Amino acid sequence: MSEKEFKNLEYGMERGMWGLPAELHDAPKNFDFVFISSLIKPGGPRTPETQWPEKTLTMTVARRTGAVTAGRSRFWPDEVSSGTVRYRTRFPVDHLRTKNNVALNGRSALPYSVIMEIRHQAITNTPRVISVDAAIVDRLIQ
Repeated sequence: MSEKEFKNLEYGMERGMWGLPAELHDAPKNFDFVFISSLIKPGGPRTPETQWPEKTLTMTVARRTGAVTAGRSRFWPDEVSSGTVRYRTRFPVDHLRTKNNVALNGRSALPYSVIMEIRHQAITNTPRVISVDAAIVDRLIQ
């Protein structure tokens, strides 16, 4: 996540809204929580999988509180500055927690299968719905 995108994350969480660049018909619609990974360090998501256990990330957890809809107006700072709508799918959220330095070694709040899904989604920029145990959500928001 770039610095601009991280500012969008803060902006959206403060205002109770999150969005995806996908068109509405391609976007996930049946989910309760959104997990937004950012600040993967060191090196970002494209480093080899074997190096991921040495990394940490910042995880923002929010509960979706309303319908997934099409975004037609500029909302986030980068949309306003560029004059274009980038996040065409939007939904209201309740920001539950942002947790820093979440270890990616499979022994933290996140199991290894979820860590690898985060890596895949970060590299391909393809948000997908994945099933996670309620205990994972609880560990992340504690």
